Amino acid sequence: MSSLVVIIILVSLCQLRFGVGFRHFRVRVRKISSFSPWQPQIRTFATTTSEAVRLDPDPDLLINWIQAHSGHFDLDILQEKDGWSLITKTAAEKDAVLATVPKKLCIFSKPELMESPLTTNAVTLMDSLGTEHWRTRLAVGLLSERVRSDSFFRPYLANLPFAFPGLPCFYDAQEFRAIQDASLLHTSRERCAFLNDFAENVLKPLHRSAQDPFNGHFVDANVLGWAFGSACSRGFRFLAEGAVLVPGLDLCQHSPQPSCAVRDRGDAFQLVALEPLGKGAAATVSYGPLTNEELLGDFGFSLHRNPHEAVSLACDASALRAAASILGESAEAAEGSARVLRSPGLWQLAGLRAVGVQGGRLEVRVTERGVDGRLLAALRVLAARHEGELDAAGLDPSSLQSPGLVLLSLIHISEPTRQ
Repeated sequence: MSSLVVIIILVSLCQLRFGVGFRHFRVRVRKISSFSPWQPQIRTFATTTSEAVRLDPDPDLLINWIQAHSGHFDLDILQEKDGWSLITKTAAEKDAVLATVPKKLCIFSKPELMESPLTTNAVTLMDSLGTEHWRTRLAVGLLSERVRSDSFFRPYLANLPFAFPGLPCFYDAQEFRAIQDASLLHTSRERCAFLNDFAENVLKPLHRSAQDPFNGHFVDANVLGWAFGSACSRGFRFLAEGAVLVPGLDLCQHSPQPSCAVRDRGDAFQLVALEPLGKGAAATVSYGPLTNEELLGDFGFSLHRNPHEAVSLACDASALRAAASILGESAEAAEGSARVLRSPGLWQLAGLRAVGVQGGRLEVRVTERGVDGRLLAALRVLAARHEGELDAAGLDPSSLQSPGLVLLSLIHISEPTRQ
């Protein structure tokens, strides 16, 4: 396989995953329609038989609750049609503390960290889930408090959104078809399947049992979906111990160049200015170095210019064949490299192992800043016709990860004098 074909296949592999270039997700978000499994039927939570509990927006109640428990909130809540956000009340210097929220007001994915304990049954159910299921853990904690008319967290719960139509797991069938990204589609379907399964096979058997965490209230996939959406779109995940819902501070909007940051001060979380801010300035934070797939999946939006955009790319035999097919290359050209991936020679095995190929497959990440050097290195090994082509270029397994050296060697390998 010529060096030119190798490089073209590399480019086409990236475009198989990205579409054309690093595109912005363009799924048009509408109100939740007839995709009934994910319409959050809040009416199932009732404190009385005649009055349904609903989200009751009262930002003053939330701020007064924070201040009544030794916190402070030197911010205004801006209520807009597309959501709430935080702005400064007055000008603030760099490092100024704009808000302090005591940890006793927070809900943690690890209930043992909570100063205001949840019910025993809720804790038991949360602890039965692995820490990787922090969203579901928080969802259980939220729902267990929402069914309690005397919940300590009611000022926070009352101000949570009623629905999360921007999250892919709430899309209807037409919106699902509009998702162009296979990985996002797969992740969203897995989440839907998990929540349906959890509601049916875990929560349903607990209903009205001695271990019922929801005090006799029936929680189906609809209600669980609402709580899951609350958790994934509002949970801070910067803690080594898990994720946490921080009342008030979870209203901060995301920015790749944030004006503020949330700091852990031991007994409280603080919102600190990272730069001088004028009156009415947006108090933004970074939700983390998240890709567009992660932002859309958890928060319901994506960024046109996301500095952290990246995709995971699996380079295996099937990907090589697909790339060759798209480019109109012969099947034999791709099949030769596919055979090497499946059954490399000893000299090829050393190079492929050095860059992380396992079981005929290489997992890499591609960003706007360039292609993972390991992918270039793996393709360089696949392009070599014999061990001497690697040795003559002075390449060893450690140097194979340098894109510059790889491209130089590709030039050498294409010279007609080198056989």
